[in-house]
Amino acid sequence: MPSLVLLLFAPALGVALGLLLATATPRLHVPLLMAVALGVMTGAAVGLLGYRLAVAGLVPWALACCLGWGGALGGYHLGEYRSAFLGKVADETTFERAIQGLEPLDDAALVDEGDRILVRRVGTPGFAGFLKYRVVAGLSVKGPMAAVWPTLPSPAAVAVWLLDAVVALAVIVRVGLGARRRLRTRSPAVTSA
Repeated sequence: MPSLVLLLFAPALGVALGLLLATATPRLHVPLLMAVALGVMTGAAVGLLGYRLAVAGLVPWALACCLGWGGALGGYHLGEYRSAFLGKVADETTFERAIQGLEPLDDAALVDEGDRILVRRVGTPGFAGFLKYRVVAGLSVKGPMAAVWPTLPSPAAVAVWLLDAVVALAVIVRVGLGARRRLRTRSPAVTSA
């Protein structure tokens, strides 16, 4: 039963922490650093839950880490869609509407405006359109490298995101399974399954 609880809560923890990180750092993505931060947060949460539940087997721990990773990536990108993309749409439409003497858009109208922009640019609305737009647009570079390479093209941007995903998974598994090792040293009766 503790294994089932761990497996059910790991993705939810990942989604919550991914949303938290994306919301706390809107319009900021530092490759590898964000992946490590997401990995440490999610690995620690999954590890702590597994430790508190005293889950014995290696397979539930590893699977919970992978489920937490999937949830964390999904939550992070959903948070970017909500805070960064829709936030930018809100900023631009609020400014335009203020010039025209109109009230700002409510949340539903804001999402509709974002959908219109995404359909116009990539042909797909909503969160899926946002992900597609990110791939098509590439990755903008800030700082000293911006003068040399202001935007990474789509294939390079996808490679950066894949590297981020792999790093996040490695950190989550390392931190999460580290909690399992600690549980085994605390309680010698707990053995691998």
